This record gives sequence, C-alpha cells and structure tokens, in this order.
Amino acid sequence: MSPRALWIALALSLVVNVFVVGAAAGLFFGRTFAPHPGPGPRPNPLMAAAERLDPTDRDVFKALMQDEAQRQGPTLLDARMQRRQAVALMRAPDFDRAAVGAALDRARADDGQVREKLENTMLDFAAKLDAPNRAILSEGLGRGPVLRWLQNHNALTPASSAPAAAK
Repeated sequence: MSPRALWIALALSLVVNVFVVGAAAGLFFGRTFAPHPGPGPRPNPLMAAAERLDPTDRDVFKALMQDEAQRQGPTLLDARMQRRQAVALMRAPDFDRAAVGAALDRARADDGQVREKLENTMLDFAAKLDAPNRAILSEGLGRGPVLRWLQNHNALTPASSAPAAAK
C-alpha cells in the first residue's frame, strides 16, 4: 500500500472515530445532564377522583362521560368556531366590539351547555352510588382550574376577613 493511501485511510479512520466517540458521549451525558420534562398536562380533577372508585364503577363512569362528550362534540366544535371568529374579528382593521362580544357570548353559551350536560350525566351516575363512592367522586368537583387559581391568589377570601380600611 502506498504512503498516500495509508494517510487517507488514517484520516478516514480518525473522522469515523470522532463521530463514534461523540455519539457515545452524547448518549451517556445526554441522559445524565438532560433537562427533565415538565409535569405535563394536569388531569381532569373529576376523572382523577374517579380513578379511586372500584374498577367496575370507574369503567362505567368513564364510558358514560366519554359517550356524553362525544354527543356534545358538535356543540364544542361550534364553540371553538365562535372563538376563532372572535379572534378573526379582533384582528380586523375595523374593530367591532359588539360582533366580537356576540361571538364570545355564543361560545360561552355552548361551553355552558356542554358543561351542564356533562355535570348532569355525572349526577345521574352519582345517584346510583353509595355514600362512600359519592364522597370519592365529589372530591373532583371542587378542584377545577379556575377555583384553584382563585384560591391560590386569595381571590376567594370573604369580605369580612379583609382588613378594615383606614379612616
């Protein structure tokens, strides 16, 4: 083999070895020093509470809620479309507050209708449970994101506990 061919082979071997060593170091140090993923989305509090029911009740509850959610799909889609329309109207050069408000009102009404149907489905199911299982299921009702935010920001403190205004 000529000296020139040996130098080319040596250079290629060095390049390949650099990539192999880099890949091995990346695998080792990437797992060691990689940032940990965030907590992920919060589970629905009602479904989290339902996880503690006995398996038969839990499966029936989830199936009922899923069926009702699927039945309410068109209403949820309409609410989403109304919010998109509100966004488009807000981006328009001529701002029409009444039109944006009307679109948001329709979206809010649709959301409320869906929530009412889902809550009624949950209540119909809860009526068939015994008291301990109803208590388990009820734990998920008071843990919604808005209520949690209000509690965390002391927005739910009673007016009587607020400090008296200085005179």
